[in-house]
Amino acid sequence: MTLVPWSPYKALRNFEREMGHLFGDASGYAGGEWFPAAEIAEKKNFYEISLELPGVEKEDVRIKLDDNVLTIEGEKKAERESEEKDYRVCECSYGTFTRSFTLPNTADRDKIKAKYNNGILKLSIPKTEQAKPKEIEIN
Repeated sequence: MTLVPWSPYKALRNFEREMGHLFGDASGYAGGEWFPAAEIAEKKNFYEISLELPGVEKEDVRIKLDDNVLTIEGEKKAERESEEKDYRVCECSYGTFTRSFTLPNTADRDKIKAKYNNGILKLSIPKTEQAKPKEIEIN
């Protein structure tokens, strides 16, 4: 027996895609929006959020921090070389996206850094000094 992790986001994306096919939207994303995949990791001294944004230009991504909510939004623009192309199937997703993450109280909001390389956005969010693990010496 193999255990497979359940992801509510994957189930939601699959449902959204199927509904799009049912109602004639070949991309499966209603309203010109799509949902980029994210990975969130906690390291010893920082948190890391990675978003897959293939085909999105760095200039089309905005990162905002409001209170303790980090919001990443942007747009993946469709590349149409000419109006003469006649598509039968287009499974590529285009349009706007928004992802929001609530930061823990241990995040140092003033030192967040962002890097964008090959369609991957990586945010490094340092932990406050109080949140970092401390070793206690035994006397």
